[in-house]
Amino acid sequence: MKCNVILVLFLLFSSHVNPDTLSDFDRNKMNELMKQRGQQFGSYANSIETKTGIFGNKTKKDLLRSNEILIEIVRLDNKLMNYFNRKLDYKTYETVNYNFDKQDYEAKQKILLLANEKLEQSNSVLKQNLETTLLSKKRSVYLNYLLAIVCIAVISYHNLKKKKIKAGST
Repeated sequence: MKCNVILVLFLLFSSHVNPDTLSDFDRNKMNELMKQRGQQFGSYANSIETKTGIFGNKTKKDLLRSNEILIEIVRLDNKLMNYFNRKLDYKTYETVNYNFDKQDYEAKQKILLLANEKLEQSNSVLKQNLETTLLSKKRSVYLNYLLAIVCIAVISYHNLKKKKIKAGST
């Protein structure tokens, strides 16, 4: 029996339930159950020492009363264990939920990274196309200037030739 008490107290103080996850109601309820358990255990200790029989012996009623107190202690222990299990289950649920959310965010992050890489590649291709287009535009402008100069030179040459022919024929 003392081992059970020590075990429950050990579980209470060393459980992995984060006190921040316990609501005030749950905390108060657990404290109330622990106080009731302490009182019941004190009553049990008194009932063991009580001997109302002849010659200072225990009677059947004394034993029945002690057994009833033990049964009540076991009920309180079961309630406490239910609270502990519920909190541990909730903590497990939170952990699983966190892991799923983490996986979901990691998957989204990978997708965004792939999209970012594709956009960077597209951006570099577009920059190269822009540079090529600007270079070809410069070449076109230079060729147009060259063509204009050649045209002006040809026209000037023809005009000079006509003037020489007119000057030589007069």
